[in-house]
Amino acid sequence: MDQSNRNTFIIAGAVVFAGLLIAAGVFFGGNTQEIGGGTQQVNTTTNTDNNRETASKQDGAGIMAAAEAAGVDTDQVQSCLDSDKFQQDVQEDTSDARAAGGRGTPFNVLVFANPLTEQGRTSITGALGGDNLTISEDGKRLSVSGAIPFSALQQIIDTALDNQQNQNAESTSDDIAISEVTEEDHIRGNRDAAVKVVEYSDFGCPYCGQFHQTMKQVTDNYDSSEVAWVYRHFPIPQLHPQAPRIARASECVADQGGDKAFWTFADEIFAGS
Repeated sequence: MDQSNRNTFIIAGAVVFAGLLIAAGVFFGGNTQEIGGGTQQVNTTTNTDNNRETASKQDGAGIMAAAEAAGVDTDQVQSCLDSDKFQQDVQEDTSDARAAGGRGTPFNVLVFANPLTEQGRTSITGALGGDNLTISEDGKRLSVSGAIPFSALQQIIDTALDNQQNQNAESTSDDIAISEVTEEDHIRGNRDAAVKVVEYSDFGCPYCGQFHQTMKQVTDNYDSSEVAWVYRHFPIPQLHPQAPRIARASECVADQGGDKAFWTFADEIFAGS
């Protein structure tokens, strides 16, 4: 065998050997993937199991199990889903979110009973300001994107509670404009609370599931006159194909059992997220 052929075989053998090492690393060590701006080792088997569990909560059986937990007639829920009822309501919430600047979920708009003082505005933007946080010109609304942790949300709420003007400003800017919160909304807390967290959420979004638990923590830590949680729909079918159907199912449940049934259904869908 001449020298050129020998070199070819050596190179080919090295490539095959490297491929075997990579395959072994994936098989025994899991996959490395980018998560939240960093990297971490992910156990393939565990990740697959989690995906299956999430999917099972979003299929037909999972939806009906959540409806049953909410104490409503599942046959009526199924009939409601088959009729495409509440599709327009879900679309209106989605349009509302997009008009206010929402591009992903969860997307939240905090509505204040009175405008923020200049000191309050400066404190919030100085401590937590960034591309994902915006305060309206009139200081009556604040939008924030993503599943922000409880500590950050608590800081915003505490600052807003302590730094609102004594009376409503006469003028209202049209930036971060959303539909007024009414008794038709799904609310945990008092509709006249000093701070209303209007969450635009996607039942298929894992980050929404995380933020759902954060908001439960918020409602546990504040009086209902201080903070109210308002849930609105923002399904993104390109990422979560079942999300619009689950959103409509939640409205079918609420149509039968009221707001209490709605929140039980939502808690069940997001359980374990």
